[in-house]
Amino acid sequence: MYFSNYSKNYICGFSIEELRQLLSIAKSVYIDFRKSPRTSKVLVVYIGKDDFVKVKHIWLNAEFKPKPIINNKRIMIKLTTKCSEELSKILEIETVQQGIKPKIMSSIRDYLTNIR
Repeated sequence: MYFSNYSKNYICGFSIEELRQLLSIAKSVYIDFRKSPRTSKVLVVYIGKDDFVKVKHIWLNAEFKPKPIINNKRIMIKLTTKCSEELSKILEIETVQQGIKPKIMSSIRDYLTNIR
C-alpha cells in the first residue's frame, strides 16, 4: 500500500518513450496552474481525438498514469512536476526530439525553467 501511494504521488507514470510518443502527436502544449489552494504549474498536452488512437495503448495497464481528459474533439493530458525529470531527458536526447514540433519543445523548456 505504501509503495503504491508513493508511486502515485512521486513517480511519473510515463516513460521517456511514452512521453515522446505523446509529444510527437500533440497539437499544442501550454502551461497551466492548479486550482487554489495549490498553485503549482502543470504542463497540459492537447492531442486530437483521431490521433489519440495511436497512443491509446499507453493506458492499457496504467495504474499510475494521469487519466486523459476528453473535451469534444481534443484530449488533454496533464503532466505535473513529477514528470520533470523525464521531460528534461527528452530535451537532452537529440534523437528523441526528432518528430516533436519546435514550438512544443520550446513550451517544455519554458515549463521546466519556471518550475525550478
